[in-house]
Amino acid sequence: MKYTYAYKTSDGARHEAEIEAESREAVFETLRGRGIRPIKVVAADGSKENGEERDGGVRKRVAAAIAAAVLAAGLAVGAYFGHRAAAPQMPDATSAYTDAERQAFTELAANADAVGRRFTGEMAGLGLDRINCPSNVAEMADASPLYKKARDAQLLIDRARRETKEVFATVATSFAPDGEAIRDAQRLYGERMAELDAAEISLSNRKFALALLESNRDKWSLKDGEAVFVEARLARMYKYCLEGIDTDGATARWQRDFNTVE
Repeated sequence: MKYTYAYKTSDGARHEAEIEAESREAVFETLRGRGIRPIKVVAADGSKENGEERDGGVRKRVAAAIAAAVLAAGLAVGAYFGHRAAAPQMPDATSAYTDAERQAFTELAANADAVGRRFTGEMAGLGLDRINCPSNVAEMADASPLYKKARDAQLLIDRARRETKEVFATVATSFAPDGEAIRDAQRLYGERMAELDAAEISLSNRKFALALLESNRDKWSLKDGEAVFVEARLARMYKYCLEGIDTDGATARWQRDFNTVE
């Protein structure tokens, strides 16, 4: 089933995008894995929030009319990594594009999505959750394999940054320097890079949490699978790191500039 979700980017702008999922709960789980915190998730066909389809065509026609009105009002639909199987929807401002710009923007978004899907899939395959599983650290005399996972993840982030920059650089000359197309491309580029920034901040917190566990083995113990530190200071630092793992693109800059550990 297709769902529509709303989210905010780091500049406070509200966006909507679509995603295929078995249920509304699956949408939230998938988006959490991508570092996105949706503020609203609804079925795109107007069905109930629990994913059950409504009976009758009237409600579906009403939902379709609402969706059309939203697009007509000029709502820009941004697509983050891997959100759509098909080509992403163009911003409503494409009415101001030239035919060449419209084609270039479509190709740009598709290529950027391809980079994002590859990155998301390979990051998921690393199993980064193992890095921050206290029972793993407790059982391992040497945590080198976990640090290697973190290094591999950083390489994926670095490569995704390079590839994203290359994708956008190829079309930089395709748009008028003062037109809507170049502004939309710049916004899309900022969103993609913000997601990679968030992934890097999350990874840094994973590595710091691992270092705290490994270098203070005599100062914590396992309780119900969780690490319980003897010292309050270490407990605060560890808690801060775990919270930082959930950083998303909308809060990455705040995390970097303002959050501190006391």
